[in-house]
Amino acid sequence: MVGLSGRHFRRQCIRYQAEGVDGLRDKRLGRVSNRRTPESELDRMRRLYREESADFTVKHFHEE
Repeated sequence: MVGLSGRHFRRQCIRYQAEGVDGLRDKRLGRVSNRRTPESELDRMRRLYREESADFTVKHFHEE
């Protein structure tokens, strides 16, 4: 009815009893992904696209 398995619902009930409403919040929100590309690499790719491949579409730049 709520879209949760019985086990997950029981876990949520236990977390709610222990921590209140804060226990129900998703603890992943606000955290940086472990798979996130470093900012230096993003800057390098932006510079390459801007300076050397400006006439490419993003799709063609990615393929190149």
